[in-house]
Amino acid sequence: MTECIPEDLTTLTNKLTAVSERLLSLAEDLYGPRATTEWTFVGVEVNDRPPSLVYYPEKGWVTISLSTKVIDNADQCLFQLAHEVGHLLYPIADPRTSILPPTITLNEGVSTHFSLIALQMYSGEDACQNAYENLRLHSQNYFAALNL
Repeated sequence: MTECIPEDLTTLTNKLTAVSERLLSLAEDLYGPRATTEWTFVGVEVNDRPPSLVYYPEKGWVTISLSTKVIDNADQCLFQLAHEVGHLLYPIADPRTSILPPTITLNEGVSTHFSLIALQMYSGEDACQNAYENLRLHSQNYFAALNL
């Protein structure tokens, strides 16, 4: 998935938006349609924050925000992107109040599972196994959610 490493940030975010739309279609095929259409997905951002969905309630928009770790690491890029695409299936912010409740464990498990599926499909079994082992050793909450 070399699409994750273009020359500049604008090109990167444009390409990642296109990839995320393909991943969202795959996620909906695997897990069913999005739970709500109150939020419109408008693209991908890359910044110094941890990966997450970012809500713009005044416009009804949601973006995927990825960390700068994706710039030089295609597998990290794909894992983060697919994980946040998984969250797009069930965005949790209330569009009327902008209140952002905690993400439920099941949502984290589905999103983590989808990250591993995407890695296996696009980067191969070794990348998927490496990510799984990294989760087991360093991300106990995500690993527990994955194994529900």
